[in-house]
Amino acid sequence: CLSCEVSAIEHAVDENSGREKVRVGLTNGNEYLVDRVLCAMGVEPNTEFCGTNFERASDGCLVVNELLETSVKGIYAAGDCCRVTVDDEDDSAWFQMQLWYQAQSMGWIAAHSMTCPDPEDDISLQFNFEMFAHCTKFFGRKCIFLGRFNGQGLDPDEIQIQMRVKPQEEFVKLVVL
Repeated sequence: CLSCEVSAIEHAVDENSGREKVRVGLTNGNEYLVDRVLCAMGVEPNTEFCGTNFERASDGCLVVNELLETSVKGIYAAGDCCRVTVDDEDDSAWFQMQLWYQAQSMGWIAAHSMTCPDPEDDISLQFNFEMFAHCTKFFGRKCIFLGRFNGQGLDPDEIQIQMRVKPQEEFVKLVVL
């Protein structure tokens, strides 16, 4: 529906089948029972329509797990409208950035999680957050950024910076934790 917006979203049970569903209400008065919902909206966490049923991060984003499922069963979110909470011993191994490429990867993971019979046992999901990579150009030169290239959030006393410079040829900077 192009002339309306989502007004409500909540967990529901289909009266006919007894199966768990998600009820989506629209501002035009229509309601739909669906199997899954993927929420992806842009840089600002535009999630007010989700109501108060969802766990939220301090910035208003929906909190999601490693499968990108929200605190409401059957509802998934990807991109800048959500914050991933990874139950990991080393929580510095991955951090979320507001970049289209990462949002796209999160969308693939959410779609896979929604359609895979048992996504928790699917090894392919376990490698999606391994390394951040970004390609761009500075001063006409190709630049590739890998991992936490700027040391964001790292203790300066715990990192080592290694550099290799060949003027007019290459500049390599490596941040090692």
